[in-house]
Amino acid sequence: MKRVAWGLVPMLVIGMAGCQKGEPKPTDAPKAQEQGISVAVAAAETGNIARPLVVEGTIAARSEVKILPKMTGRVLEVLVDEGSSVTAGQKLAQIESPELEWQMQQQKASLLTAQANLDNAKSNLDRMRTLVDQGAVSQQQYEGALTQLKVSEAQVKQIRAAIRLIETQQQNATVTSPISGIVIDRSAEIGVMAMPSSPLFTIAEAGPLE
Repeated sequence: MKRVAWGLVPMLVIGMAGCQKGEPKPTDAPKAQEQGISVAVAAAETGNIARPLVVEGTIAARSEVKILPKMTGRVLEVLVDEGSSVTAGQKLAQIESPELEWQMQQQKASLLTAQANLDNAKSNLDRMRTLVDQGAVSQQQYEGALTQLKVSEAQVKQIRAAIRLIETQQQNATVTSPISGIVIDRSAEIGVMAMPSSPLFTIAEAGPLE
């Protein structure tokens, strides 16, 4: 019996050793490297989505004015060009008017003569009034002096009216803008003959477009 028991012991030991050889040894498993991805986080909001609208059309100024000269003459000076901004009353061009200068000088000389005649007529009437009161001259002579005074006064008024007319014509020789805006067309050129039927400039009124 003892021999059998000791024979079993070595077999058990060998069996246990065989079992231990069949078990895998623990090893450290390589850890996988994970790549991170950035993600933006925002709170949801309500709003309008813009949708562009493309429209074809023509944009034009609300008002355009053609500048016509008020007299005939050669253009002496041009002060603005296309694209220039102008204000109401601004000078745009000057038209040559040498005959007006000559007429003005003539009328001013005539005014000096007429004014001198008027002064003499006043003095003569005052003298006649004294003489008629004294009975030294007749009533007819006094009335003649009075008539001469009226004629002299009329001549002075007539010449002054002619001077005012020439001054107006000289003002017309200066071409100005009636509105504020932008010069969009210019046909005025120095030396060209300006006529009331042909526009020298076209001005677009400053303001919103249509």
